[in-house]
Amino acid sequence: MNTLRLYRNVNGYYDAWEIGSMYEQEEEALDTSLWHMEESQYQGRPAWLLKGQVKDSPFSQRICISQDGCLLEFHTEIFWQERHRMLKVDFPAAVRAAEVTGEIAFGAIKRPVMGSYQWEKDRYEVCGHRYSLLEDGSRGIGLFNDSKYGYSAKEDRISLTLLRAPLMPDMYADQGRQEFSYACYPFEGDSRRGQIAQRAVSFNRRSHLGESLQKRAGILGKSFGLLEIAGAAGEPAHVLIESVKLAEEGSKRTVIRLYEAVGCPQKVRISFVPAVKELMESDILEREGRRLPLAGNSIEMAFGSFEIKTLMILK
Repeated sequence: MNTLRLYRNVNGYYDAWEIGSMYEQEEEALDTSLWHMEESQYQGRPAWLLKGQVKDSPFSQRICISQDGCLLEFHTEIFWQERHRMLKVDFPAAVRAAEVTGEIAFGAIKRPVMGSYQWEKDRYEVCGHRYSLLEDGSRGIGLFNDSKYGYSAKEDRISLTLLRAPLMPDMYADQGRQEFSYACYPFEGDSRRGQIAQRAVSFNRRSHLGESLQKRAGILGKSFGLLEIAGAAGEPAHVLIESVKLAEEGSKRTVIRLYEAVGCPQKVRISFVPAVKELMESDILEREGRRLPLAGNSIEMAFGSFEIKTLMILK
């Protein structure tokens, strides 16, 4: 778990955009003899502080359990000074999966981990947003991040690309101090019951908040929250809020964009915290649609797989 790996990464063309398909054969062994662990804290939580050096780049990493006890978090600082190198982190898993699931805009996509065709083999590195996961139906492992979007996976291993060091078109790309976080989330059951999407979004957003705001997040949410979403049948909702904004046409109406995140239709109850008198269903272009009936300041809506809905609060 949390195995850091360094690879030589030289590309003849598109240096900053390409990763060579044979990079695993050019791994460089890391000298861990001087790495050491000590007790520490991270935002008031007990943590282990790992200090060491990745070749010429000193780093420190605080490892701690999330506040709800479900995630193992890794908060990393590194002074990156490499050239034509790539740093990845591996998480071996006791899960045998034929596909890896990665988040994309407004949903998720499954890709094979063992390629039968050349176009499948060429997916040795794929993009993902806030999470990627392996699961076999009875258990799984999710890998969350706050700013790193390159993944690779085998049938029993999932990896995240942390840093690269191309020389073209910028000789100093990614050089200097870097700070990022990622987390490992083992779960039982399937990813819907594990609430992968919800937890990944929460981790990603919280990692961009300062410590004082994180401590007050619950209070601020209750004071300034706009709506709450719950599964109509009592199950956890996997319909997520993507954005809350003002309408583009300058009417000062509030626009709320929601989407179903895991590819499974769901009926949800949306409850508005401040009183809403009129609600309208809109579209991506924010054109006016039908008025929606409110019952006790809430409404039930059915979402199809990965469906996007746009609501507009009139007053």
